[in-house]
Amino acid sequence: MTIQQLYYLVVVADQGLISKAAYKLNISQSGLSQAINSIEQKVGFPIFMRSNAGISVTSNGQPIIDHAREVLREYDKLTEEIDQIKEKRREVFRVAVSDEIFLPFIDALLLIQEKYPDFKVELVETTPDLAVDGVKSKKYDVAFVTYSAANHSDLQGLLVHNCLAGKPRIYTTQDHYLYQHKRPVPLDLLLEQEFVLYNDDQLLAEAEKFQKKCGKVNISLITDNLNVIYEFLAKFQAVTLLRDFQLKNSLYRDKKSKFYPLEIEGYNFAENHYAWITRPDMSLAETEEEFIQQVEKFFMRV
Repeated sequence: MTIQQLYYLVVVADQGLISKAAYKLNISQSGLSQAINSIEQKVGFPIFMRSNAGISVTSNGQPIIDHAREVLREYDKLTEEIDQIKEKRREVFRVAVSDEIFLPFIDALLLIQEKYPDFKVELVETTPDLAVDGVKSKKYDVAFVTYSAANHSDLQGLLVHNCLAGKPRIYTTQDHYLYQHKRPVPLDLLLEQEFVLYNDDQLLAEAEKFQKKCGKVNISLITDNLNVIYEFLAKFQAVTLLRDFQLKNSLYRDKKSKFYPLEIEGYNFAENHYAWITRPDMSLAETEEEFIQQVEKFFMRV
């Protein structure tokens, strides 16, 4: 029997009259009568007893009606689950990434799209503030952002899943005299250096905090291009401020190993966290969850 035939049986049993059942089903009485007769011929016995007073279920027909109700209930559950899956499934999974798309995103995306060719991701580079606002306003489904204790309150009301932890550090090239000294750099000597800063709201805030406590520094360039930063460091013997996990996961494979950290005497930068965030009411499809899991795995492998 089809779902439609089962539905006919249940409605006729509930209504007790072919005329009422036909009206509810929006079909003709003759069409409904023919459908019921066809079902009874298939099962080989009467499911309904007809009389002038109406129509009632026979003793043999009652188990059929009971099972029909169970099947229809399960069918309704199935259609509801299918609808929920459709609601979860998005044409494009919108992911905001604060400041820089790390290498693990590319590795995970290549892996997932090979497995699921129809899976589409929109990776958007933006600032941490805009990424958080975008998740709250439903512009983005998920965002990967950096935060510290100073701005953790900005994430209030969101689900926060930590991936990485580390600190901003001062970096330079291997041939810089400060690195070759192989000992902590005094603050007064550091203040004499030319700085090239990464264009990141929180890193710039860390640099501002450092200057307020230790003294003004000479900032010659602010850019969001790690390759440009390296060229300035190499050519002008400059220094920069980057997060350790940022450099470790950078897309620039050939450059990240050429940045060397300096130990600073008498100053420590605050710990930073890298996390993916989403709204509490946000449900991710299985493919989307798998993509995020792969990103996290690649973070661990780097």
